[in-house]
Amino acid sequence: VPPVIPQPTVSAGSLDGAIQLVVHNAVQVALDKFKAGVDETQVVQLVNDAIQPLFTGFKHEVTTLVDEIRPKVTQVVIDSKPAKTLDGVQHFQFAQVLQAVSRRVNMWLVGSAGSGKTEIARQTAEALDLPFASINCTSTMQDYRITGYKDANRIYDTTQFRNIFENGGVFVLDEIDNANPNILGILNSALSNGYMAFPDKQVARHKDFVAIATANTFGAGATMQYVGRNPIDGATIDRFVQLHIKYDEAIEQAMLDAVGLEPTVSAKWLINVRTARKNVETAGLKMIISPRATKNGAELIAGGWSVRDAWDASVLKGAKADQVDKVMVGVSL
Repeated sequence: VPPVIPQPTVSAGSLDGAIQLVVHNAVQVALDKFKAGVDETQVVQLVNDAIQPLFTGFKHEVTTLVDEIRPKVTQVVIDSKPAKTLDGVQHFQFAQVLQAVSRRVNMWLVGSAGSGKTEIARQTAEALDLPFASINCTSTMQDYRITGYKDANRIYDTTQFRNIFENGGVFVLDEIDNANPNILGILNSALSNGYMAFPDKQVARHKDFVAIATANTFGAGATMQYVGRNPIDGATIDRFVQLHIKYDEAIEQAMLDAVGLEPTVSAKWLINVRTARKNVETAGLKMIISPRATKNGAELIAGGWSVRDAWDASVLKGAKADQVDKVMVGVSL
């Protein structure tokens, strides 16, 4: 008669109990196949010694998996207001931004392309029940995009910035380090002095106005990856607090899951992209492999492209031969 392993002692309704039961049953099935002549005492001792480390590792993997697939529900409570439930997945640094903006602190979110800076700003406005507007900053941006202007009939044509500044809300200066630094100077009074001169009149800043700038740099000028970025005047930078926004792997996973690839293809694609991203960082290459590459490549594969073609188009993007060699270390397509 094959030896019988004692049943788990942890509550069967708990995660620990469920995992132990799976391990127990698997081991018992294996023991049932043993022939006569096995020393029951030795087998039971060996199995008991083996189950504990196996259980510990298995528990970690299962717990992680359960946490990843469990629906994410984020509730925000500000002061004495009722709790607000947010849809979707929030960036792991979302809470920091929310806490600062709830105190009406102007934020400068700096991070690599595709790190989710603008989406964090939008979700922050949603969480605080504040109006949201944005402008994409360029080196040719004119001041009237901020201040508005009077037309030939002397009628004032307003802007989204004016509306948010005067009535409250979150205004995003997207890619602020791509803006004409001289134009940004007009914002200095708006961001710290409590008022701003518009073509029709001087306007007081609403108590619920807050600015969020997004950027790829800290405002010191071009970098290896972002060669077109401008140095921003220190007086403008001083109006903000700066927070480095990193890639959030949970967000990246959610983006990939939404594509709907076959699970094994999806998992292998993600492993390869993250391996390549790490290689780029380690080698200091002038390349960007953001979560957008993860999603875009997966969309191409789902649309019928080969994995190789999707990789070339979304990850390598014309990289030079010596760069490709470094990027592809440990990558298996």
